[in-house]
Amino acid sequence: WLSVGSQKSSAITATPSNSTYRSASWFDWESDNTSVATVDENGRITGISSGYALITAVHKPTGKTYNIPVVIGQMLSNGT
Repeated sequence: WLSVGSQKSSAITATPSNSTYRSASWFDWESDNTSVATVDENGRITGISSGYALITAVHKPTGKTYNIPVVIGQMLSNGT
């Protein structure tokens, strides 16, 4: 979950843990709904507007696909 205008780095890393190809630069990144969320070449996700987007990361060396569902919304006040 992200609020509109906020950013967060993805937490995807390839295995095994000693792999040379673990960093975000070894993935191709894509958002299926760029009006809601975008993702840069380093896996940093930015909330654009309220809604749902699916971020897909494809590990370049292996072709393994990872999906990250993202919900973008506004923070609600708790009235205090």
